[in-house]
Amino acid sequence: MNKRILIDKSRAGDRTRVAATLKGELLEYDEASSQNYIRAKNTIYNAVIKSIRPELGAAFVQYTDEGDVKDGFLPFSNIASQYYSKNGETKREEEIAKLIKAGDKILVQIKKDQLHHEQKGAALTTFISLAGTYLVLLPLNQKQGISRKADIDQREAIKQTLKDIHVDEAMGIIIRTAGISAKPEEIKWDYKALIQQWNNIKEAHESLPAPCLIHEDENIVTRIIRDSMSGSTEKIICNDKETFQQIETYLRNVRPEILDKEILEFYEHDMMFDHYSLEEQIESIFQVRCSLPSGGQVVMHGTEAGYMVDVNSSKSTFGNNIEENALNTNKQAAIKIADMLRLRDVSGIIYIDFIDMGDEKNQHEIQRVFNERCALDRANVKVEPISQLTGCMPVLRQGLGTVFFKSSLETMSHDESIIIGKRRSVVSYANYMLCVIEKSAAQKTDIIQIQLPVDVATYMLNEERSHINEIETKHGVIVKIIPNENFAFRRYILKRFHKTDDKSSELSHTVAGEQGDEKAWISTPRNQVPHVSRNSDSAQRNGQEQKGVLSRLWDFFGSNTTKSTNKHKQRSRHKHNQKRPNDARRRNDNRPRHNETINHQDRKQDEKTSGNQQENIGNQTRTKRTSVNRRRGPQSHSRNKRSAGENSATKDLSKFDD
Repeated sequence: MNKRILIDKSRAGDRTRVAATLKGELLEYDEASSQNYIRAKNTIYNAVIKSIRPELGAAFVQYTDEGDVKDGFLPFSNIASQYYSKNGETKREEEIAKLIKAGDKILVQIKKDQLHHEQKGAALTTFISLAGTYLVLLPLNQKQGISRKADIDQREAIKQTLKDIHVDEAMGIIIRTAGISAKPEEIKWDYKALIQQWNNIKEAHESLPAPCLIHEDENIVTRIIRDSMSGSTEKIICNDKETFQQIETYLRNVRPEILDKEILEFYEHDMMFDHYSLEEQIESIFQVRCSLPSGGQVVMHGTEAGYMVDVNSSKSTFGNNIEENALNTNKQAAIKIADMLRLRDVSGIIYIDFIDMGDEKNQHEIQRVFNERCALDRANVKVEPISQLTGCMPVLRQGLGTVFFKSSLETMSHDESIIIGKRRSVVSYANYMLCVIEKSAAQKTDIIQIQLPVDVATYMLNEERSHINEIETKHGVIVKIIPNENFAFRRYILKRFHKTDDKSSELSHTVAGEQGDEKAWISTPRNQVPHVSRNSDSAQRNGQEQKGVLSRLWDFFGSNTTKSTNKHKQRSRHKHNQKRPNDARRRNDNRPRHNETINHQDRKQDEKTSGNQQENIGNQTRTKRTSVNRRRGPQSHSRNKRSAGENSATKDLSKFDD
């Protein structure tokens, strides 16, 4: 299936990025660094009960001694019976509140970390779950299950394998997707390894004081290999030698057959994610509006409880009629929405407002396409039919605990108009800018000038200075980072120069205000541009362009006679105006030139002057052309008084008159 797992480790820092792709499309993505929030889900602690709240049906538990971490929230329903009953009987919540007391030491596991609960503490549970390569062990729970991707025959084979293993009756087991095609010996080996791990955790719980950390989930590299590795995986590619050796050691202990297939590969070049076209796909995770190939758009707005998704047809014309266009656009939107929910790890209620469709078959088709795309998601997704009342499709999704997206956002302060709003964090956007700068530096350039918001530029000039110096040394470029206080949101302006360019010598602070206003970058649509009505000159020019060569030559050589006639008319009219009283001339001068009219006496004088000129011309053809121009006399007179820049044809012919 051309599935790949990519591990990229920054050469200058401790930033590690992992991705899983299918045919070049991003399936899963996560990153970890010292600046980012570290995932705490599935971590096991020795904890102490601080207070019991029967009115809330829960207890508050201190599981770490870090000062900025709030006490965890432990519901009574998530407390195993061994902590309040010797014979293992399950009690009601009212009875549990009386049987437990503050100060008791208890073994807890983080079910949902503090990041997902915002200002609340982490959600805890005592029902420990240990994830292996092929199965998940539930030491204090008797639940048993098999991956939903297994068919009937595979389920029967796995049930027989579990009988042969002789699983403890007090424990539960869940077979993962990777365990569907695993051999019975591999499942048995994984089960024994998890049993040994659980015994070590119990010993630490009894011997170590509380609160303290007992077991931490695997790191980001081994976790994506454990969760995304399957029989369809074609390559595991890494660009760091130390990380490459760690992966090799992990696979030798867990999946030695993978090393025999030569799936593990070392990438020796730079910018691995850019080589596999992943940078733009990763950046699209933070976009509110996602464009579709058909021209439509998907708009996603999230809250703490869930998401509202709107599908707009926009410029989409992907069909023969409205219904077909809506169907095709909704299909593309269904795939895009399923991918964004998976990459953002959205949990809760999601309402998707597709483009209205009248045919119920088309509505079922959209639901089928969405369900097929959700099959790539490891989380549990429940899809409801499109509502006939609202036209929306409700979706419920279970969060996997991937903290990349939420840890890359920060709360927007000093804005009372936003109730629950966040924006891209400084660290996350600065990491993206480093990728943009390095990609530009790899091209033939000498100077890179980039304008950034003040907070992002300050972070890059200080915390990421070593990374920038490495880019400058490696590619032989000069990187100028310019803080621009006019940038109120995450945006940048990047320019590349050679040392011979004039603009390369400009001072940095002088260009900070360039394009600094918050005007929309989208150009004005064509239908908003005012239409200029075509005047008589443009109509005549269009008519001349359609004439033949002989007709245009005839008009060209005949223009001298026309202009001499017009000049004679101007002189005669000027003499006639001198005989008028001053008030009449003043009244005539105040009139608009394009609305100028000639009285009856002026017209007679013009006709008489033009008639005398016609008697001096012997050529009958030229006489006819002059009479035609005489009939156009007032129009030509007003046109000659216009500015020479309006009529290019008159401008070109004026030099022949001189």
